[in-house]
Amino acid sequence: MNIFNYKTLSFEHKLSDAPKDIYFPKHMHNEWEIYYFINGDANFIVGDNMFNLEENDLMLIRPTVFHRVKLNSNTSYERLVIDFPENYISKDILKIANSLPVKFHIKDDSHVESYLMNVKSLLDNSNITKTVFAISKTIELVILCLSQHQEQSAAVNNLFNNTFSKIIRFIDDNITKSLSIEDISKNFFVSESWVSHVFKKNLGISCTKYINMKRILYAQKLIKSGMAPTEAAIICTYNDYSTFFRQYKKFLDINPEEDKNIK
Repeated sequence: MNIFNYKTLSFEHKLSDAPKDIYFPKHMHNEWEIYYFINGDANFIVGDNMFNLEENDLMLIRPTVFHRVKLNSNTSYERLVIDFPENYISKDILKIANSLPVKFHIKDDSHVESYLMNVKSLLDNSNITKTVFAISKTIELVILCLSQHQEQSAAVNNLFNNTFSKIIRFIDDNITKSLSIEDISKNFFVSESWVSHVFKKNLGISCTKYINMKRILYAQKLIKSGMAPTEAAIICTYNDYSTFFRQYKKFLDINPEEDKNIK
């Protein structure tokens, strides 16, 4: 197992001999993520899509998009994951990344695998600057390679109910508005119990938690841009700052006042 963390940049290469669902977070964050699936038996949920994973598949996950691994068995599971803030790559590379699909299948003759696996030899906790530079440049090389091999991308396998997909997009587009399960059920002509059930079944979390996670991440982005936490809370429909403070701390493991000062 290889792990490196520096602020919001992280790299990990892990092998789970007997994987369990509890080992894999159901989450979203304000960083990009490169998820390289080496081997195992699982599906991968990204937003309102579920993908069947094959060996050497790579997922390029955008900021604030919900994602999780869904195991099909306890077969040995190996993966390499890089989370990175967009300011760690150049604007030109970021523009390319935004144009790419979510899933790729990496062929044997691709440089992508060697770039990613070689990062392990560059990890040096005694020289943070060197390691951050090496990981950042590796990310840029991987994105450039992916842009040249888009024919390798695999088709989306959306196994979710079409109404559920519409609900996800509706929430994502209206995160600064008042949202509740009741509002959603009325807007899509479904029962509240159906909404609750489908979120638990597909994402493994409640609809309310999904909404709150989205709001907190948007608030974090506003705070990082210089906005006062109290103002960000109001924009994200938290009328009670103490409630916002507690949820922020619970979800991000840091309170909004402290987070504002981390660059």
